[in-house]
Amino acid sequence: ALDTLKKYILKFNDEKYDLVVNLGDNIRNSSDRENNIKNFRESVDVFEQITLPKLYITGNHEYKNMTKEDVENVLKNSNSNYEKFGIRQIENMKFIWIDSVLAEKDLASISAETLDWLGKQIFPGDNIVLLSHYSLCPINESANFYFGNNPKYMSYENGEQVIEILKRANSAITINGHTHMANHKIQGAINSFSIMSFSENITAMSDTEINPGIYSVLEIEENQRLLRTFSGEFCILRYEF
Repeated sequence: ALDTLKKYILKFNDEKYDLVVNLGDNIRNSSDRENNIKNFRESVDVFEQITLPKLYITGNHEYKNMTKEDVENVLKNSNSNYEKFGIRQIENMKFIWIDSVLAEKDLASISAETLDWLGKQIFPGDNIVLLSHYSLCPINESANFYFGNNPKYMSYENGEQVIEILKRANSAITINGHTHMANHKIQGAINSFSIMSFSENITAMSDTEINPGIYSVLEIEENQRLLRTFSGEFCILRYEF
């Protein structure tokens, strides 16, 4: 996957995106902590070659056999300006990202600190894009390769608290990358998306050596939102909303 990502660097830079977001799970973790740190550092260093504004959100795999200090040291040493939650204003949109608190078997929640902070950021009339690793909405998807038997591991245990906060806004889009699948759920003026994984996805299952790399692009115009997912050069999913 790292070689595949390297091939995309020039393309991402040339496209002049307003923001590039890595939604986490940068490594396939092993029991060797030092090897995990090495692989994580290499992947972050490649991501840092993107010259556009960018965000890094940590996933659960970063924490399986690395400590919080390991992860933060790599990110801080890479000049990534890592913050576990935060907000960026791009024209009339607020782009917000939040962190995860992990418990046994990767059950995830959102910390009280983050919820308190988030509640102070969103007001009537706001247009929000909220980015997270896990889904905010429960997903009952028996066909999912990784979580079909345990859908509770796909979403935050208290994600509905974030949805309630987002209901204050004029509109909201939430995007997560944890589930390795495409999913769209509408709750009033809130559109929630799970997007496909860059490397471990259905197009790469049979032969990981020819993985084309999957990524998604969100385009926002005054009266239109368009989310497209690409596998290599081909658009394989399109949501217009």
